[in-house]
Amino acid sequence: MKLMTNRLLKNALLFFIIIGISATVVKAQTVTNFVSSNLGLSGPEGLAFDASGNLYVANYNSNTISKVTPAGVVTTFVSTGLSQPTGLVFDASGILYVANWGSNTISKVTPSGVVSTFVSSGLFNPWGLAFDASGNLYVGNNGYGVVSKVNPAGTVSTFAGTFANGDGLAFDASGNLYVADASGKSNISKVTPSGIVSTFVSSGLATPIFLAFDASGNLYVNNGNSTISKVNSTGVVSTFVSSGLNLPMGLAFDASGNLYVANYNNNTISKVIIPIQPTITSFTPASATSGTTITIKGNYFTGTTSVSFGAVSATSFSVVNDSTITAVVGSGASGSISVTSPAGTASLPGFVYCTAPVTNSISLSSCNSVLYKGVTYYTSMVIRDTVKSMGGCDSIYNIATLTVNKITPVSQSSTLSANDSLVYEGIKYYLPAVVSDTVKSVGGCDSIYHVVNIMIYKSFSGNILSPKGITVPYVNGYVSGSTNQSNTGNGAYLFNLPYSSSGTVKLYKNNDVNKVNGVTALDVALIQTHILHKTLLNSPYKIIAADVDGDGDVSVLDMILIKRLDLGLDTTLKNSQTGENRLWVFVDGSYTYPDTTNPFPIKNYINFSGLTSNINNQSFIGIKLGDVNWDWNPAIPRTNNNLINTNRALNNILYPNNNPLIPMSKKLQSGANLSSNKY
Repeated sequence: MKLMTNRLLKNALLFFIIIGISATVVKAQTVTNFVSSNLGLSGPEGLAFDASGNLYVANYNSNTISKVTPAGVVTTFVSTGLSQPTGLVFDASGILYVANWGSNTISKVTPSGVVSTFVSSGLFNPWGLAFDASGNLYVGNNGYGVVSKVNPAGTVSTFAGTFANGDGLAFDASGNLYVADASGKSNISKVTPSGIVSTFVSSGLATPIFLAFDASGNLYVNNGNSTISKVNSTGVVSTFVSSGLNLPMGLAFDASGNLYVANYNNNTISKVIIPIQPTITSFTPASATSGTTITIKGNYFTGTTSVSFGAVSATSFSVVNDSTITAVVGSGASGSISVTSPAGTASLPGFVYCTAPVTNSISLSSCNSVLYKGVTYYTSMVIRDTVKSMGGCDSIYNIATLTVNKITPVSQSSTLSANDSLVYEGIKYYLPAVVSDTVKSVGGCDSIYHVVNIMIYKSFSGNILSPKGITVPYVNGYVSGSTNQSNTGNGAYLFNLPYSSSGTVKLYKNNDVNKVNGVTALDVALIQTHILHKTLLNSPYKIIAADVDGDGDVSVLDMILIKRLDLGLDTTLKNSQTGENRLWVFVDGSYTYPDTTNPFPIKNYINFSGLTSNINNQSFIGIKLGDVNWDWNPAIPRTNNNLINTNRALNNILYPNNNPLIPMSKKLQSGANLSSNKY
């Protein structure tokens, strides 16, 4: 409540400064019935609003708390655990505190309605409740004449005494506590934060019990004669509500400044509607002609009955919300804009009423641009020149239509390319570019007649070596997504690729005249001993060479395929996974195998991304399939007769104890139904 008070006080101060009127805000209050007697209230006393605008009512006679929505719907919030509840107050976190007059305790209620005891002793007929800015709870002890202070931990101490009763409590914006004495003196005491007690109101009240402050710092007091008194900041008492109430008790203000009153005798809640005089903070535009819509900003516009410009009524107006009005200027006059509602009239000076402008126009045109008043324009547009009239209004005196003509160019194109740079018409280009040549037409416009696409290429290259470091010639290569290919006989590859391109390089070779160059009976024997785990191949390149069918494993089938190639039954080795015919495999020369005994799957490619410079030395290792002892040499021609009838001789060399190698099946000739015999 204190935060709300400070905010509204600031708005009120701004209002007084802008409008320049006195600090007395004109209000015309109306008493209405908010909760009827048939909706379940029973001896309503204390009232309190939560942050969502719901009103909570302490029912003294039924020991309950009712909850009332802003629409007036009543439900029971707490049905048990209370004893003749009187005062209510919310803390900053939304917890409701209840004074139990009958049990001399304070209850604490969560937003979900769970009741617990906050203070169980040290109080005497507790009535009014109020929180200070530090979160301490103050309790008026009805009939005991003291105000107790309860810290957040629930510890009770005496804050101030010597009161006749000590009933309702309320804090002002400065932290002073006000205490109502219902019997005897019928006065209001003021207690400073340090506990100094003084009399604030000594007369004009009748058994005051509950107190509440409005946003402007005025104190409201219920009286036993069914009236509400208003006390200003100097202690002057006036009658605020004189009729329509029935033994009023609890008081509470909603966020709009309306006062709610609990009527104990007839179990109802009254709503005292207090319209607030509107305020105007700004309006736009500041000058306008008849028919112009003006946006007015301010506060408390709900209920506006009229809007005027220089004392002349607007043609029409619309209240957009409580802080915005749109109004259409009528015949108008210069002066103040005024907004009137039942609570009063607000005015703000500075509006200028303008007459209709005098206009004429000229048209300028050119080819590619037009110069108008020192500014060059390249696109067609309309320029409006204005001059201030004596009344301060803008009068349009000249409209210039600027027409910029663009002719359709005649164009042709060509593509030039180079590796790292290109000199074109005396300019060296290192990056791709589009150069447009232009020629002046007869009308003086630039006409594009030639478009040159300058393509800059970067190289991607490397050597192609066998596992023993021998260059492998006559290798073909390609880049994915490109028609760019490499075909070289010197053991290297080179691709010239577009600047900033990305892709994957792969090599292939299937052009050996001597298909079994480098593949001997010894290779077959070494593959067999590897399969039998007698002597394992000791290099990932050798294992890749042994897997001639490309299935990622070394098996008897690989040996049979090598024999079929040697016999001339096959002219190439087909990859069983991709169907590719091949005699070689090329793998990334910089790749490190995590497991040298299992190099599969092989990395038979090199990727590149964003090629902005030449990249060289990206070598591939060329592996001749079947050549596991690496004796392939392009300088040594070999016959195709390397494997025939060699098994028995190798058996004698490698297995002198007549432990034969895996026999070659007669199915060698047909190649059908071959057993893999994989390990």
